[in-house]
Amino acid sequence: MAVGLAVESGWLFGLFKIAAALMGFSLLVRGHRLPRFTGGLFWLLVSLVIANSRLARASYLLATLAALFVFYGWLWLQDRLPRLTMALAGLLPLPLLWFTYIYFSGSFAFRPRVALLGAFLGLVAGALWPRAMLAPLACAMGVTLLAWALPVPLSFPVLAAPALLACAIQFYDLHRRRRGQTIKPPRRSAGEILRDWRKWTVAVAGVWLLLALLGPFASAPDAVHSRRLSVLTAPTISFSPARNFYLAGRARPLVLLAPRRSFFDRFALLVTGHAQGKAIDALRLVKQEDEIALMRRAGRVTALAMARVPALARPGVNEQEIQDAILAVFRRQGCPVPSFEPIVGSGANATLPHYNRNDAVLRQGFIVVDIGCMNKGYAADMTRSFPVGGICTPAQQKLLDVVAAAKGAAERILKPGVTMRRLDDAARKVIAKAGFGEYFTHFVGHGVGVDVHDPTPTVLAADMVITLEPGVYIPRSAKVDPAFWDLGVRIEDTYRVTKDGYEILTLPPSADN
Repeated sequence: MAVGLAVESGWLFGLFKIAAALMGFSLLVRGHRLPRFTGGLFWLLVSLVIANSRLARASYLLATLAALFVFYGWLWLQDRLPRLTMALAGLLPLPLLWFTYIYFSGSFAFRPRVALLGAFLGLVAGALWPRAMLAPLACAMGVTLLAWALPVPLSFPVLAAPALLACAIQFYDLHRRRRGQTIKPPRRSAGEILRDWRKWTVAVAGVWLLLALLGPFASAPDAVHSRRLSVLTAPTISFSPARNFYLAGRARPLVLLAPRRSFFDRFALLVTGHAQGKAIDALRLVKQEDEIALMRRAGRVTALAMARVPALARPGVNEQEIQDAILAVFRRQGCPVPSFEPIVGSGANATLPHYNRNDAVLRQGFIVVDIGCMNKGYAADMTRSFPVGGICTPAQQKLLDVVAAAKGAAERILKPGVTMRRLDDAARKVIAKAGFGEYFTHFVGHGVGVDVHDPTPTVLAADMVITLEPGVYIPRSAKVDPAFWDLGVRIEDTYRVTKDGYEILTLPPSADN
């Protein structure tokens, strides 16, 4: 959800997005009529994801060769055992639809049984009707590629509606074409499968050559960024604007990184290059003094904006009005860009941790306001919960007290050497003891820096920056006293870990740290 960094455009990255959009549109329209292409693309992507997750940190070349080797096996199985391969492929579409719905609804109410049921249904459908499984598979890949390629954010209905419509049309077309006849494609020889594999291999090699020969180099503009780039041990490709901003001061979506910039590195990338995201993220964990100063300023501006909310938290006010007031403070203070889409959720919306439609009228319950601004590329994150109308009911006061106590329990042990897991356990015990344990549905905090969700440490050290954000979200019909239904509470601050404790960065300028 981070939107704070102004990501630069690049012609090569734009070319990839155009190609992805065209491929996505083709899959939505004709994916079911191109069984070898649709199946091949799916298994190639699966092979690349698996191999890169396991081997890219050692060698891009090794990961690519392993992926292509596995991919050949998938092609062979797809031709010899189509029911098996389509059954395995069918595990994806319905759980993907469910996860997408959860993400866009702003809820963390993950239900494993729903996901497992969707996977089981896809497994059975793929085994019984392998050709028909091409339709949901093509549409899932097509809409995913389009969502990534299009320059505007898309809502769940905008994503789901064309995917489901295209899937229905493809099902109908498959039924119409097969009516009255049985079509079983002939089994291909090993040589024919190998020729198909070679075409995909040439495409993969072509993409790597484009990246190596035409990818923009990241250069260090000063000594600080030069020291950061020196952590690299070989050429690497980065698709993370946040990492690229941290290393080179520019938020570009695609760069070639190297400890020493030279044209030879473009060829070395193909042979000795390897992924180094973990090393870069480890470097980002500990902030330097100038980074902390920027985040302190971002935190203070965020706190000033939050101070505007209580006077507006009254019945009849629209959530959008409160968001506008917050953004106006950001602009006046010289930090106009939010570090993520503001969350202003009232009533039942307060029970959705990542709700961000911000278009409802305040009536009753709580309003949860989660905001942050960017200051010269560095983020802050802060959440407060206010009773609509300014007066808490007994149930509201109890929830506020429980969440505040949970945050206090984590604060009391916040210092170097403590693990994030211990902080989570400390907060979770307080909430569980109050009887609301199952309604604390996310982790207690995360790292903050260039990204509002920066890499999160395992063990804390001095000058790391994290959040603490315990919350309780009770939907209607929950197994608690109905007085708590549709109540959501979260309290969050951004903290700098000091040598013997912590500093709260999200305090207004007049507050005493």
